[in-house]
Amino acid sequence: ARERDFEELVGALPNTVIDYTSPVLDSVVLTKLGKDLSRSGNFLGAYRVISREGKSLIVFGGYPGLRRHLTAPIYGINHPKVVRMGVGKSAANAMLRSGLLLTLIISPVVRTIEWLFIDEKATLELVLARISTDITKGLIATGIGYVGSAFVAAAFGSSVVAVAPIAAGIAVAVTITLTLNSIDEELALTQKLADSLADARKDWLITTGRIRWEFNYYFSTPEGALDFIRRFPGNRSW
Repeated sequence: ARERDFEELVGALPNTVIDYTSPVLDSVVLTKLGKDLSRSGNFLGAYRVISREGKSLIVFGGYPGLRRHLTAPIYGINHPKVVRMGVGKSAANAMLRSGLLLTLIISPVVRTIEWLFIDEKATLELVLARISTDITKGLIATGIGYVGSAFVAAAFGSSVVAVAPIAAGIAVAVTITLTLNSIDEELALTQKLADSLADARKDWLITTGRIRWEFNYYFSTPEGALDFIRRFPGNRSW
Protein backbone atom coordinates (compact mmCIF):
# COMPACT_ATOMS: atom_id res chain seq x y z
CA ALA A 1 0.00 0.00 0.00
CA ARG A 2 2.83 2.36 0.87
CA GLU A 3 4.57 1.58 -2.42
CA ARG A 4 1.37 2.59 -4.21
CA ASP A 5 1.34 5.85 -2.23
CA PHE A 6 4.95 6.47 -3.28
CA GLU A 7 4.07 5.68 -6.90
CA GLU A 8 1.09 8.04 -6.82
CA LEU A 9 3.22 10.82 -5.33
CA VAL A 10 6.32 10.41 -7.51
CA GLY A 11 4.83 8.72 -10.56
CA ALA A 12 6.94 5.56 -10.33
CA LEU A 13 8.20 2.94 -7.90
CA PRO A 14 11.56 3.48 -6.11
CA ASN A 15 13.51 1.05 -8.32
CA THR A 16 12.11 2.68 -11.45
CA VAL A 17 13.04 6.16 -10.26
CA ILE A 18 16.60 5.07 -9.50
CA ASP A 19 17.15 3.05 -12.67
CA TYR A 20 15.48 5.19 -15.29
CA THR A 21 15.56 8.87 -14.28
CA SER A 22 18.72 9.48 -16.30
CA PRO A 23 17.49 7.70 -19.48
CA VAL A 24 14.16 9.55 -19.23
CA LEU A 25 15.94 12.91 -19.02
CA ASP A 26 18.11 11.93 -21.97
CA SER A 27 14.95 10.94 -23.86
CA VAL A 28 13.56 14.43 -23.24
CA VAL A 29 16.68 15.89 -24.86
CA LEU A 30 16.37 13.41 -27.73
CA THR A 31 12.73 14.36 -28.32
CA LYS A 32 13.55 18.06 -28.19
CA LEU A 33 16.37 17.61 -30.72
CA GLY A 34 14.24 15.47 -33.01
CA LYS A 35 11.43 18.03 -33.06
CA ASP A 36 13.86 20.84 -33.80
CA LEU A 37 15.42 18.94 -36.69
CA SER A 38 11.98 18.01 -38.04
CA ARG A 39 11.13 21.70 -38.28
CA SER A 40 14.05 22.23 -40.64
CA GLY A 41 13.32 19.27 -42.85
CA ASN A 42 14.14 15.86 -41.35
CA PHE A 43 14.00 14.14 -37.96
CA LEU A 44 17.12 12.25 -39.05
CA GLY A 45 18.97 15.42 -39.95
CA ALA A 46 22.76 15.11 -39.86
CA TYR A 47 25.63 17.33 -38.83
CA ARG A 48 29.31 17.51 -39.72
CA VAL A 49 32.25 18.44 -37.53
CA ILE A 50 34.78 20.65 -39.31
CA SER A 51 37.91 22.48 -38.20
CA ARG A 52 38.52 26.13 -38.96
CA GLU A 53 41.48 28.11 -37.59
CA GLY A 54 42.08 25.47 -34.95
CA LYS A 55 38.47 25.49 -33.75
CA SER A 56 36.03 22.58 -34.04
CA LEU A 57 32.68 23.58 -35.50
CA ILE A 58 29.41 21.71 -35.96
CA VAL A 59 27.62 22.29 -39.25
CA PHE A 60 23.92 21.38 -39.40
CA GLY A 61 21.97 20.54 -42.52
CA GLY A 62 18.45 21.71 -43.28
CA TYR A 63 16.99 25.18 -42.91
CA PRO A 64 18.14 26.75 -39.64
CA GLY A 65 15.60 29.55 -39.78
CA LEU A 66 12.78 27.03 -39.28
CA ARG A 67 14.27 25.58 -36.13
CA ARG A 68 13.35 26.83 -32.66
CA HIS A 69 16.62 26.09 -30.82
CA LEU A 70 19.46 25.40 -33.26
CA THR A 71 18.74 28.51 -35.30
CA ALA A 72 22.21 28.95 -36.81
CA PRO A 73 23.81 26.73 -39.47
CA ILE A 74 27.14 26.54 -37.62
CA TYR A 75 28.01 26.34 -33.93
CA GLY A 76 31.16 25.90 -31.93
CA ILE A 77 31.40 22.39 -30.56
CA ASN A 78 31.18 23.73 -26.99
CA HIS A 79 28.35 26.18 -27.65
CA PRO A 80 25.73 26.02 -24.83
CA LYS A 81 22.88 25.39 -27.30
CA VAL A 82 24.71 22.45 -28.83
CA VAL A 83 25.53 20.97 -25.44
CA ARG A 84 21.93 21.41 -24.19
CA MET A 85 20.62 19.64 -27.28
CA GLY A 86 22.94 16.68 -26.80
CA VAL A 87 24.93 17.12 -30.00
CA GLY A 88 28.62 16.33 -30.31
CA LYS A 89 31.34 15.02 -28.04
CA SER A 90 31.13 17.87 -25.53
CA ALA A 91 27.42 17.24 -25.11
CA ALA A 92 28.05 13.51 -24.67
CA ASN A 93 30.63 14.26 -21.97
CA ALA A 94 28.17 16.60 -20.24
CA MET A 95 25.42 13.95 -20.35
CA LEU A 96 27.83 11.37 -18.95
CA ARG A 97 28.73 13.64 -16.03
CA SER A 98 25.10 14.47 -15.32
CA GLY A 99 24.15 10.79 -15.49
CA LEU A 100 26.87 9.84 -13.02
CA LEU A 101 25.89 12.70 -10.71
CA LEU A 102 22.22 11.71 -10.82
CA THR A 103 23.13 8.15 -9.91
CA LEU A 104 25.16 9.30 -6.91
CA ILE A 105 22.38 11.60 -5.68
CA ILE A 106 19.11 9.83 -6.47
CA SER A 107 19.82 6.40 -5.01
CA PRO A 108 20.68 7.53 -1.44
CA VAL A 109 17.71 9.92 -1.38
CA VAL A 110 15.15 7.43 -2.73
CA ARG A 111 16.45 4.51 -0.66
CA THR A 112 16.29 6.63 2.49
CA ILE A 113 12.69 7.64 1.73
CA GLU A 114 11.89 4.01 0.97
CA TRP A 115 13.38 2.94 4.31
CA LEU A 116 11.59 5.61 6.34
CA PHE A 117 8.15 5.37 4.78
CA ILE A 118 7.82 2.08 2.85
CA ASP A 119 10.16 -0.67 4.00
CA GLU A 120 10.60 0.23 7.66
CA LYS A 121 11.65 -3.33 8.57
CA ALA A 122 14.72 -3.19 6.35
CA THR A 123 18.01 -3.21 8.20
CA LEU A 124 20.57 -0.45 7.83
CA GLU A 125 22.89 -2.97 6.16
CA LEU A 126 20.24 -3.79 3.54
CA VAL A 127 19.66 -0.11 2.80
CA LEU A 128 23.41 0.50 2.40
CA ALA A 129 23.68 -2.60 0.20
CA ARG A 130 20.85 -1.36 -2.01
CA ILE A 131 22.51 2.04 -2.38
CA SER A 132 25.87 0.42 -3.17
CA THR A 133 24.46 -1.86 -5.86
CA ASP A 134 22.31 0.95 -7.28
CA ILE A 135 25.35 3.17 -7.68
CA THR A 136 27.50 0.37 -9.09
CA LYS A 137 24.87 -0.65 -11.64
CA GLY A 138 24.17 2.97 -12.52
CA LEU A 139 27.83 3.78 -13.12
CA ILE A 140 28.28 0.68 -15.28
CA ALA A 141 25.14 1.34 -17.33
CA THR A 142 25.91 5.04 -17.79
CA GLY A 143 29.54 4.34 -18.76
CA ILE A 144 28.67 1.64 -21.29
CA GLY A 145 25.86 3.82 -22.65
CA TYR A 146 28.39 6.59 -23.22
CA VAL A 147 30.68 4.15 -25.04
CA GLY A 148 27.77 2.99 -27.19
CA SER A 149 26.91 6.58 -28.05
CA ALA A 150 30.50 7.37 -29.00
CA PHE A 151 30.75 4.19 -31.09
CA VAL A 152 27.63 5.07 -33.09
CA ALA A 153 28.86 8.63 -33.65
CA ALA A 154 32.21 7.32 -34.91
CA ALA A 155 30.49 4.74 -37.15
CA PHE A 156 28.73 7.48 -39.11
CA GLY A 157 32.04 9.03 -40.06
CA SER A 158 32.00 12.61 -41.32
CA SER A 159 28.21 13.02 -41.39
CA VAL A 160 26.44 12.02 -38.17
CA VAL A 161 22.69 11.63 -37.81
CA ALA A 162 22.20 13.94 -34.84
CA VAL A 163 19.70 11.84 -32.90
CA ALA A 164 21.52 8.52 -33.43
CA PRO A 165 24.23 8.76 -30.72
CA ILE A 166 21.76 9.85 -28.04
CA ALA A 167 19.26 7.15 -29.02
CA ALA A 168 22.01 4.52 -28.99
CA GLY A 169 23.28 5.66 -25.60
CA ILE A 170 19.79 5.46 -24.10
CA ALA A 171 19.11 2.03 -25.61
CA VAL A 172 22.43 0.61 -24.42
CA ALA A 173 22.07 2.09 -20.91
CA VAL A 174 18.54 0.69 -20.49
CA THR A 175 19.59 -2.73 -21.80
CA ILE A 176 22.57 -2.87 -19.45
CA THR A 177 20.38 -1.78 -16.52
CA LEU A 178 17.85 -4.54 -17.22
CA THR A 179 20.66 -7.09 -17.55
CA LEU A 180 22.35 -6.02 -14.30
CA ASN A 181 19.03 -6.04 -12.44
CA SER A 182 18.37 -9.57 -13.70
CA ILE A 183 21.82 -10.73 -12.59
CA ASP A 184 21.39 -9.07 -9.20
CA GLU A 185 18.01 -10.71 -8.68
CA GLU A 186 19.18 -14.15 -9.84
CA LEU A 187 22.36 -14.18 -7.75
CA ALA A 188 20.91 -12.19 -4.81
CA LEU A 189 23.99 -9.96 -4.86
CA THR A 190 22.37 -7.13 -2.91
CA GLN A 191 21.22 -9.49 -0.15
CA LYS A 192 24.65 -11.13 0.00
CA LEU A 193 26.28 -7.73 0.33
CA ALA A 194 23.82 -6.84 3.10
CA ASP A 195 24.67 -10.08 4.91
CA SER A 196 28.38 -9.32 4.60
CA LEU A 197 27.86 -5.83 6.01
CA ALA A 198 25.83 -7.28 8.88
CA ASP A 199 28.62 -9.77 9.66
CA ALA A 200 31.21 -7.00 9.51
CA ARG A 201 29.09 -4.89 11.87
CA LYS A 202 28.81 -7.77 14.35
CA ASP A 203 32.58 -8.34 14.23
CA TRP A 204 33.16 -4.63 14.76
CA LEU A 205 30.79 -4.53 17.74
CA ILE A 206 32.49 -7.57 19.29
CA THR A 207 35.94 -6.07 18.77
CA THR A 208 35.03 -2.62 20.09
CA GLY A 209 33.18 -4.18 23.00
CA ARG A 210 36.21 -6.19 23.96
CA ILE A 211 38.45 -3.12 23.68
CA ARG A 212 36.02 -1.10 25.81
CA TRP A 213 35.90 -3.81 28.47
CA GLU A 214 39.70 -4.10 28.59
CA PHE A 215 40.07 -0.33 28.82
CA ASN A 216 37.58 -0.10 31.67
CA TYR A 217 39.17 -3.07 33.45
CA TYR A 218 42.78 -1.95 33.20
CA PHE A 219 42.20 1.75 33.88
CA SER A 220 39.13 1.81 36.13
CA THR A 221 39.77 -1.02 38.61
CA PRO A 222 42.64 -1.67 41.03
CA GLU A 223 42.90 -5.30 39.91
CA GLY A 224 43.08 -4.24 36.31
CA ALA A 225 45.75 -1.64 37.05
CA LEU A 226 47.90 -4.30 38.72
CA ASP A 227 47.38 -6.71 35.83
CA PHE A 228 48.32 -3.95 33.40
CA ILE A 229 51.56 -3.24 35.32
CA ARG A 230 52.41 -6.95 35.47
CA ARG A 231 52.29 -7.10 31.67
CA PHE A 232 55.47 -5.04 31.43
CA PRO A 233 58.85 -6.84 31.53
CA GLY A 234 60.42 -6.78 35.03
CA ASN A 235 57.07 -6.50 36.79
CA ARG A 236 56.01 -10.14 36.61
CA SER A 237 57.09 -10.81 40.21
CA TRP A 238 54.29 -8.66 41.57
